[in-house]
Amino acid sequence: MKTWHIHIEGRVQGVGFRPFVYRLARAMNLLGNVANTTNGIHIHIVAEKPVLNDFIHRLKKEAPAASKIRDINYTLKEDAEFTSFKIIESTNTAKPKLLITPDIALCASCKKELKDNLNRRFNYAFTTCTECGPRYSIMEQLPYDRETTSMKSFVMCPTCKTEFNAEENRRFYSQTNSCPACGVELRWLSNEASNVDPISHAVRLLNDGKIVAVKGIGGFLLLADATSKKTVKKLRERKNRPSKPFACLFTDVEQLRKIAQVSEEEAAALQSDEAPIVLLKLKRLKRELAFSEISPGLNRIGAMLPNAPILELIASKFQLPLIATSANTSGSPIVFKDEDALRFLDGIADAILTNNREITFPQDDSVVVFTPKFQKKIVIRRGRGKAPSVDFPEGRLPNNILGFGAEMKSAFAFTSNGNAYLSQYLGDTTNYDSQVSYELNFEKMFSLLKPKIEGVAVDLHPNYYSSQKGKAWSLAHETKLCQIQHHKAHLAAVLAEHDLLKQKAPVLGVVWDGLGYGDDGQIWGSEFFLFENQSFNRLHHLSYYPVLANNRMALETSVATFSAMWPNNPGKVWMRKRFSAAEQELFPQLAENPSQYTSSMGRFFDAAAGLLNCKKRNTFEGEAAMALQVLAEKSKITSWNPYCIALIDNTFNVHYLLMKMDLDKKNQVPKEDIALRFHQTLVQYIALIADYNGSQKIAFSGGVFQNTLLVDMILERLGPYHELYFHRELPPNDECIAIGQIAYTALHETKNDPNIRTEPEKEILCV
Repeated sequence: MKTWHIHIEGRVQGVGFRPFVYRLARAMNLLGNVANTTNGIHIHIVAEKPVLNDFIHRLKKEAPAASKIRDINYTLKEDAEFTSFKIIESTNTAKPKLLITPDIALCASCKKELKDNLNRRFNYAFTTCTECGPRYSIMEQLPYDRETTSMKSFVMCPTCKTEFNAEENRRFYSQTNSCPACGVELRWLSNEASNVDPISHAVRLLNDGKIVAVKGIGGFLLLADATSKKTVKKLRERKNRPSKPFACLFTDVEQLRKIAQVSEEEAAALQSDEAPIVLLKLKRLKRELAFSEISPGLNRIGAMLPNAPILELIASKFQLPLIATSANTSGSPIVFKDEDALRFLDGIADAILTNNREITFPQDDSVVVFTPKFQKKIVIRRGRGKAPSVDFPEGRLPNNILGFGAEMKSAFAFTSNGNAYLSQYLGDTTNYDSQVSYELNFEKMFSLLKPKIEGVAVDLHPNYYSSQKGKAWSLAHETKLCQIQHHKAHLAAVLAEHDLLKQKAPVLGVVWDGLGYGDDGQIWGSEFFLFENQSFNRLHHLSYYPVLANNRMALETSVATFSAMWPNNPGKVWMRKRFSAAEQELFPQLAENPSQYTSSMGRFFDAAAGLLNCKKRNTFEGEAAMALQVLAEKSKITSWNPYCIALIDNTFNVHYLLMKMDLDKKNQVPKEDIALRFHQTLVQYIALIADYNGSQKIAFSGGVFQNTLLVDMILERLGPYHELYFHRELPPNDECIAIGQIAYTALHETKNDPNIRTEPEKEILCV
């Protein structure tokens, strides 16, 4: 008999792979062993070649559902003596090469036990098994074993230890195994209730209209009664969050279907291992929800089902929908430490319920949305359930490159030993607390995976925190530095997702967002690129319009409207209602000689929203664009009737389109029809550029393509005639930038583009 060594790479730790291999080997009467290492699963078996082939076939076919096998290699070894098949001790001598397993939502079996009053885990808020529970959020080192996670301080009781060692048990080799006798404990940081069940007390507080902070998988969540207008208003005031929508926690899909439309695809996402927040179209307004206070001015609700036992217990006892929003002040990262909860949540939460299991990698919940007509999934945020691995085949991206990402939707990424990693969403790094969070997660990820970085990629914008950090890191570690234009990185990210970076046929890239520092020093945001021969050629964009009042232009839609309509405006009355006398005199002067121009599609949406008076101010990113989409969705128009498009050289005349819209408004055309025609016109714009350039393949990226109405229109109008490529698992917003930066470094353009610096930095730019 021959002895074989089998090496399995991919997502094979934290998914019950060792117990699966053990059971399979025993069922096939094979001798040998299996172990975790820092580069995957290693198996030794004694078998003839046909049996080996059958074993490998079954490994692939019957692998745990949450696993992802990237590669299986086998080699013949010297004959060894085995008396049985065993799971042996893990080792950490190999270079880390793993797809890190994300946190896995509560499984059906654990949920059933949680509700069974005869089960010893009845009402135990931290029940898990090999198929569910925290993974990434509690990792400290590799390989994945109890002693390398924050579960190491919890010693299993005899009963749990028996389960752990029993091959027929669902918790055989479950590294997070625990129970009320030996496991994680709940305790109150504030509003303590002695000798009272914590879950019951939390529900009692919620029934009294209180706001309760509860430590979940990725950090603290603020829970509140979603049916109480008074309570939701109170939460908004305390959190300083005037209008950004809140996510809501529902007990199950059936409860959710009472108020929202839930497709098969949406239901599957809600009940998946990832258990993200899913943005759903509202069905009706009734007493089941204080919707106007939860999602003011919008027609969708962010819905989630319990992803952890503690949320399942609270939701099932409370019975009504609950607000479930990240515990933080507006703009700051999620709170995950007890000391920070006491510091930052005082004055927001009436009570704070924590536990004694540490969170290593804090995360917000992932967010997805599906387009209504074609059910195209759009990832809005990568967090719990998705981060940190990106499942690209080995060789898709250049190896050992570090991308520092952008600013408002920050996330960093790196490649190491053939795998790609993208951090969870880290927030807006103009905020100091988000910079601290970025730094914390950066250091922990490097400690976990120990990458050997050979090149650094940053955004071309010199003032981004991420750009400055990347330059400093490159200088300190003496690595090559690439400064990459924002929108080229966007396009490179979606090309990488579809493995289009090396293909020969040209691809038209459409990158629309709020802003990005352009090669010409202006603010770009509506770019068409022709990607051909691994180079980017900027073909078309919105006509430049002046940047006015700096950040105020992104906050007040009227400023964007004035700028995009310059040198005209919607009229003297419109101006008087929105600007002071001094501003009415100053703005034309600024517009005449601005310090910068922009081609931003995001600001163009703001301008249209301001013109139609559907939103005066952006209190969060994209608010006005969302309001414009909601307005357009109210239109009864069924025909295709875009506005006439004025193309001058390589630009789309924004002034001309807004003037046409303004004329319709003055002629009493319903605003919802104008808004819909605005969306139609932009789709027509894409079609015109594609046809003019003979483009068969079109790829899309940028935050504008979070707009489900726009995406459905593109799929409907262009889908039959073109090959369309949207992001799959990466968000189209700036969270994808870091992956795009890495992808871009592989292209020949980095060697020739005068805007790309590829030598190590000699000095640090301080702003």
